[in-house]
Amino acid sequence: MATFIRWMAEHLTIKTTIIITAIALQSKYTINVLPLLREFLYYL
Repeated sequence: MATFIRWMAEHLTIKTTIIITAIALQSKYTINVLPLLREFLYYL
């Protein structure tokens, strides 16, 4: 998942990536998103 977020950050605009991430966070799947967000923000 972190690799996917890194790929999005490299290949999509920041705004689009944030929107997709927000949609993913609202999905029905329960994942530990804080480490993912921390890594995502680090790679911005």
